[in-house]
Order: sequence, then C-alpha cells, then structure tokens
Amino acid sequence: MLTLQHLSRLIPYLAITAITIATSSPILEGLPEVDCSKVTSADSDAFLRLVTQLETEGITHNMDTDLKVVPYEILTAAAIGNLQGMLDNLGHIRLLRVLNGVTEKYSNDFTRYLIAHLDAEHCAKSTGGKL
Repeated sequence: MLTLQHLSRLIPYLAITAITIATSSPILEGLPEVDCSKVTSADSDAFLRLVTQLETEGITHNMDTDLKVVPYEILTAAAIGNLQGMLDNLGHIRLLRVLNGVTEKYSNDFTRYLIAHLDAEHCAKSTGGKL
C-alpha cells in the first residue's frame, strides 16, 4: 500500500521526470516527421467499413457499457477532421480501454484509420488547410 511517507519520497523523482519530459522529450526524439506530400484525404470507404463492422460483428459486445459508443464517436471525429481534439478530451486510458475492448483485427484497422486521419489533420494545419 502506498503511504504518505512513500509518496513524499516519490515526489522529487516525479518532478524530475516531469521536467525532463517537458524540456527535452527524449521519448519523442527520432520519430519520423509526417511526409505531407504522401498524405491523402479521408477514405470514406474505410469509415463505412469500420462503422458497419461495429454494428454487425458485435465488436463492442464485451466492452463496458459506457465505452460502447466511444468507437463511433472517435470515427465521427476523424471523419469531420476533429480527431486530435476528440482524443485530447477522451484521454489515453479511455482510448486504450477501447482498443483493448475490440478484436485484434479491428483494433489494427481502427488504429491505421486513426493514424491516417491524425496525419491528415497535422498536414492540413501545417499547410493552411490544404492537403
């Protein structure tokens, strides 16, 4: 059990970790930049396929009730170009719970779709709204 005494000893380490991440972000160094020349506009066929799979294949069947609507919300946010904002509001833990609650194949397809849309949003922002 984590006591107040243990927590007080951890605070300096947590502070150092937070400062290190905020100032240098070594975790993010070396990640490739998005090549906006290769990013294409949204794929409506993929959107329809992913939504249809959610509806017909019982993909959210094993998810907690409060999470079952989240994949639909994420797909909709991606389709209207507001995925980054939606994911920021959703939070990492809820996103991971959604990915953990769907089948592995659906999770892979869903993740590829989200990455493509995040790349498109990034490029649209950096080029003034044009892909």
